[in-house]
Amino acid sequence: MPAQVPAFQLGVNYWPRRKAMYWWKQFDGVEVDEEFAQIAGWGPQHVRFFLLWEDFQPEENFVSARQLNNLVTVLDTAAKHGLQAVPTLLVGNMSGLLWLPGWIYTDTPTHRKTFQFTDGHEVDLEVGDFYGDARLLRAQARLAREAAHATAGHPALHSWDLANEIDQIKVPSSPNTAWLWFQVLCGAIRSADPTVPVTYGAHSISLTTDGLTVPLMTQFMDYLSMHAYPMYNDAARGPMDAEWVPFLVTLTSSLAGGQPVLMQEFGLPTAPAGTATHTIRDNFLGTSKPQLLVSEEEGAAYYATVLDRLWQIGALGAVAWCYADYAPDLWQRPPFDLTVRERSFGLFRADGSPKPAADVMRRFGSEVTSGSIVQRLGDLGAGKVALHVDPQAYYRDPEGSLTHAYAGYLDAVNPAQP
Repeated sequence: MPAQVPAFQLGVNYWPRRKAMYWWKQFDGVEVDEEFAQIAGWGPQHVRFFLLWEDFQPEENFVSARQLNNLVTVLDTAAKHGLQAVPTLLVGNMSGLLWLPGWIYTDTPTHRKTFQFTDGHEVDLEVGDFYGDARLLRAQARLAREAAHATAGHPALHSWDLANEIDQIKVPSSPNTAWLWFQVLCGAIRSADPTVPVTYGAHSISLTTDGLTVPLMTQFMDYLSMHAYPMYNDAARGPMDAEWVPFLVTLTSSLAGGQPVLMQEFGLPTAPAGTATHTIRDNFLGTSKPQLLVSEEEGAAYYATVLDRLWQIGALGAVAWCYADYAPDLWQRPPFDLTVRERSFGLFRADGSPKPAADVMRRFGSEVTSGSIVQRLGDLGAGKVALHVDPQAYYRDPEGSLTHAYAGYLDAVNPAQP
């Protein structure tokens, strides 16, 4: 049986602040060691990081031994600093762009607005059906099996994450192809490491389409994960709606028959230190939209509220997006030349200094470790919201169901006064 997941995880999503998505191409173990030391000293015990797909599998029948060795080095470094690590296997969707290996494209021109990059070049071709195409499934299984074999039994390996929001690239054509994808990938990992827990980095598309649905992933996952950013969903009450995060945990749990859920990504972009909250124009998956950059102080207040609420509703834990802002040297490179907000989601600034939100996370972690949080907020899950959702009815109109469920959740949290 898979190892049990601890009751509440406090962690961070990690890209190096000076390398970002280019870290595997320019791998530097000393840099990872320095940054993991900073993370461990600040308090979190859980680090989620990402295997950029094209770096690990540049050809469909070839997985890079050099990168697998680098992967083990990252786990060794996590173990050195007492961190539990969650590598994310298939990473094509990241920070507003699609980073994909060249062999996954078809010959058909695409009309999508989202930018697709391979080997540093934009590609205007349709992505193949990696859920249902036997050739592409076989290639993904190869990567899953070899990566899981390389890390099997490692003391720092907490669990494997199948993919990061992969349905942002393409939604499965049917529930059957979605089932097949989960079956093949989970089977490949467990064939190499039968005891490792497996999750999937889901986001709101799993709640607004009938593709990689929560009931389906519940059949395969050892624990469930969800991402929540109110800025990306019109059903939220605004870009700083702190109840949106615990709501998505509650809704996901309800659709999964009451299983607990990890909040695997949450956060918000901040304005430069000393700068007030203000709005900019930014690129959202190929469309120009307004984006709020929040003052560091308001960002800290948001974190404090979200963390308290995640404890109260009984989440498995809270994993912040993300470790640090990115160095200005990266701002002229994808994705940061297009997606300005992605430069400043960090708990730490690009120079390595902590933002106020990092101090909020550190204090919260100390409360969890000492047990004093129970005196302040009660037992974990003491404020759980009863949200009764029928999965079959929900997925007949998932977008409408999401809005309706949020209204019910808010009524339960803040009942109308007589």
